[in-house]
Amino acid sequence: MMSHFFITIVILGITAVISNKISILKNYRIPISLTSSILVLILFSVQTDLKTLTIYQFWKSGPSIFIALIFGALFLERSEKLSTSNGRNFKESVLQTILVYITILGQMFIGLVLTILIFKPFFNLPISFGSVLETGFAGGHGTAVAMNKSFVDNGLLNGQEYGLFSATVGLILGIVGGIILIKKEKGASIISDEEKSKIELDPVKVIITLTLIFITFLIGSYIKDNFLDLLSVIDSNSPFAFVLRLKDLPLFIFTLLVSVALKFFLVLIKQDYLIENEIINLASNVFMEFLIFTGIASIDMKVISDALIPLCFLFAVGFIWNLICHFYFRKKLMNKEYSFEISLINFGMVNGTTGIGLMLLKMVDPECKSRALKVYAESAPFTSPLIGGGILTLALPYLVTTGNPILIALIIFITILTFYLVGLNIRKKLNL
Repeated sequence: MMSHFFITIVILGITAVISNKISILKNYRIPISLTSSILVLILFSVQTDLKTLTIYQFWKSGPSIFIALIFGALFLERSEKLSTSNGRNFKESVLQTILVYITILGQMFIGLVLTILIFKPFFNLPISFGSVLETGFAGGHGTAVAMNKSFVDNGLLNGQEYGLFSATVGLILGIVGGIILIKKEKGASIISDEEKSKIELDPVKVIITLTLIFITFLIGSYIKDNFLDLLSVIDSNSPFAFVLRLKDLPLFIFTLLVSVALKFFLVLIKQDYLIENEIINLASNVFMEFLIFTGIASIDMKVISDALIPLCFLFAVGFIWNLICHFYFRKKLMNKEYSFEISLINFGMVNGTTGIGLMLLKMVDPECKSRALKVYAESAPFTSPLIGGGILTLALPYLVTTGNPILIALIIFITILTFYLVGLNIRKKLNL
């Protein structure tokens, strides 16, 4: 397994060197994980007999490992206190929160309505297929992996493959579409050398940070693989039988919980200074590169081809909705002073990842002089726990399968409309 990991690093490294020599890949900031994984995916799709290789099996199991490491890292981060000293600034952050909810709930609504009206009756796809758009576009590759159990439990056996494909298409649309928007609206030239913040990589701090991350992974793995075996003493007819379902939870849930507990413990003993957010962000970004690579490289294109028409139609409508949110809703809700900048962050986020959004922002505001990044950061705690990979994302397949999908779609629509009206009222009072 270690040799397979090293081979993966070599593939990514070689791709990074080559990409730096190809202007279109460099100028459009195409992630090396995306470029290399698509090439590997094509190879394995043409030479299907290569799927018997052990490295392919390693890549197939890779997403569940790397998503666990990512969650273990991210939930270790020290939380920054939200500043509410300025009421006006806080309300502007609320408007950003509203805009994100409108955009992502809109993706849920579109996926659900199209599935009810078209995909279920004409393509025989389960109602949980309606979650694929938001899972991939707003959630990304990590969410696609995390959603596997939710999809399988609700009849969409190939849900992870669809989600990864959705995330890949969204990532490409986010990068290319975002750069086109910059050229169209700002007439800005692409910044060839993007300035990146430099952090001091003190070897001791790096080792300590990685130790904390790997502790969450090791303890989480132990709990899932060993400690939960103790639950076997519980009779399936017992009132406590529901606890047995803990065995079915994915690994990242356990690393997440251990991460939260570890951070709380460090704060309790006043050793939380050991947590270096910058190094944690760097580590999680590296893990994300591996996640994207292994996730895309191991996609079964035969599975994708079986639902290619619904997927392409879903992505097209979803992307149009994201454009509507960029051109219409952000102008109606956000401060004109920085509405374009913050919309670029949102555009990258709802089509791929926050990282793509920040990359787009750097192209028009290299020194982050506008308030866009601050407003985005202040709103994130109110959005990320619920949507775009949060609780509501994970729960939606269960809700639409066990409940009335038409009623749920109606509730989502009313919620979007309510958010919009509230946002208009706040913006009017602020006279933005």
